[in-house]
Amino acid sequence: MSDYGDATGEAMSWDAFLATVPPGSVRLVEAATHVDDPVNLGMRSRPTYVVSKPPLSLHCDDGRCGRKQLFEATSRIYAENERFDFVIRYVCRNCQTSEKRFAVMLTPKGSHHEAVKFGEIPHFGEPLPTRVYRLVGSDRELLMRGYRCEKQGLGVGAFAYYRRIVEGNKDRFIDEMMRVAEAQDATHPILAQLERAKRQRQLSAAIESIKAALPESLQIEGRNPLLLLHRAASIGLHGLSDEECLAYARETRLVLSEFARKIEVARRDKRQLKEAVRRLSNIGAPSGSEDSGHD
Repeated sequence: MSDYGDATGEAMSWDAFLATVPPGSVRLVEAATHVDDPVNLGMRSRPTYVVSKPPLSLHCDDGRCGRKQLFEATSRIYAENERFDFVIRYVCRNCQTSEKRFAVMLTPKGSHHEAVKFGEIPHFGEPLPTRVYRLVGSDRELLMRGYRCEKQGLGVGAFAYYRRIVEGNKDRFIDEMMRVAEAQDATHPILAQLERAKRQRQLSAAIESIKAALPESLQIEGRNPLLLLHRAASIGLHGLSDEECLAYARETRLVLSEFARKIEVARRDKRQLKEAVRRLSNIGAPSGSEDSGHD
């Protein structure tokens, strides 16, 4: 047993472990090493265990990329014992500049390996989109702290920060819904319903007030994002393991991120549509005049 505990559950792929598991974690992994080809042994009498080097899909911070790219390992790592620790270096295939390094220890466990990730540089996790920071407004610092905890595998801390964000931003979330509804030319009764929801003191009461007023474009998998976030915020921390809290924290952040994305897309699409209508309406119109859109 390592200082990080024992790996339990089903084995995951080696590339998924490197790309998606935060530092300080231990997991069962498959296909992390293979025995070197006998023709490469040379004068060595014992087999050499070679670390597999699968390509990884990682976020590249370089200005030429700024999104997920394929990263490839740059060096061959091997040992004469199956239990060993090492640092594996990856480089972005596109810009050939951005690097990612993982510090890992592998220990054989049955037909798989127990893998411990000591750390990685740059820090684990993709940068949060700017739109998510805009969505939470003055709670930007709470979001940063929560995401920092999440990336470090601190489930209780991450979940506690995200819950505070959900509980404190009811009015801001409904304001964003109203802006989308207005951009989509919602009727007065729908806007009035959203306004009444905003006046509710509790998030649960606000959700009940909204119901049919939620713009369809903001639904997430057919569900009200406020309802999903409220359910997350209603989960009590008492009795939950850190791992369970970490899972709830990630799910809460994913819903927040998707909510922010849908708000941005809905408002951008409406602006683009209006611009397209304006430009097409002006085709063939006399110079200096604009078609009013009426016959």
